Amino acid sequence: MSVVKGFLIEKGNKSELVRLIDIVKESSVPLFHEPEGISAYPTYPEIVPKPLDIKTIRGKLIKGTYKNVESFFRDIQLMFENWRAFCLKSLENGAEGGDFD
Repeated sequence: MSVVKGFLIEKGNKSELVRLIDIVKESSVPLFHEPEGISAYPTYPEIVPKPLDIKTIRGKLIKGTYKNVESFFRDIQLMFENWRAFCLKSLENGAEGGDFD
């Protein structure tokens, strides 16, 4: 994270970050592509207090909500931490990994 600390998001690198989020989408489970994917799991809000998905992150990036790369990566990290917490809790409760595809 320290490598990107203070690195501002500017017009030139915004397109690179959009491409990065598109790559994340291509390699992730559909559960995190859109808010609707998350809402398909009724227990998700009980396990994850701050839900976040790729569509929301991409929209914030395009709208210019992120002022620096650090805040962008914080949201990506939060999304993956949410995924991990949800999967671990779901596995504890008997769900199989395939249930999230």
